[in-house]
Amino acid sequence: MSGFGSLRCDQNCCECSIPSDHRNVLCLKILLRFVGTEILFSTRCQMFQVCIFAGALFIQLALGWDMYLSIVVLLLITCIYTVLGE
Repeated sequence: MSGFGSLRCDQNCCECSIPSDHRNVLCLKILLRFVGTEILFSTRCQMFQVCIFAGALFIQLALGWDMYLSIVVLLLITCIYTVLGE
């Protein structure tokens, strides 16, 4: 039987056993990482929406276009740069 810290592996049956207190900590870490990731993606999505709105507002004011046309043009330009860029 070999082990690393409190993780014990038995080569005969190829199963690892983790003590229950470590299992609880791992579950808590996974839960916190999931919640943190959801908050991060939510924040990034809101930042993206604000940037698109600000860019479309600038195009609308500078060129006198409709807001929806400005948003579509800005998204098309963003798509082209994303596909062609690095």
